[in-house]
Amino acid sequence: MTPPPAPRRRRPAPRSPKRPPPSTGRSYKESARAAYRQEYELGFDDAAQTCLRVLSEASDELLAKMKTGNLSKQEQALYARLEELREEMGDRLQSAWGTEPAGEALPQPSVSRRQQTRLP
Repeated sequence: MTPPPAPRRRRPAPRSPKRPPPSTGRSYKESARAAYRQEYELGFDDAAQTCLRVLSEASDELLAKMKTGNLSKQEQALYARLEELREEMGDRLQSAWGTEPAGEALPQPSVSRRQQTRLP
């Protein structure tokens, strides 16, 4: 007696070319999240450095004036306050850095591509 023939495997239905397979969709999301996270980090770092630089430049001017001995009582108080603000700003920026943008929430475009106008 011969063994029965092996059952034929059914071919899966072809996927629509408009939709990527689910695994590809996940990798697109992961890539988008990684790119968003990188842009977030770069933007945050740039903004933080700008804030601290503004305070540093202001206090450095007063420090230079202090070294010559020409700093009034009002300027001394201003210098002390700028140093306090610089320290507080650094602490708050460090604290904010620990919090991340929402993991699942990627920024949504405010205007669809069709609605965007191109510059001449």
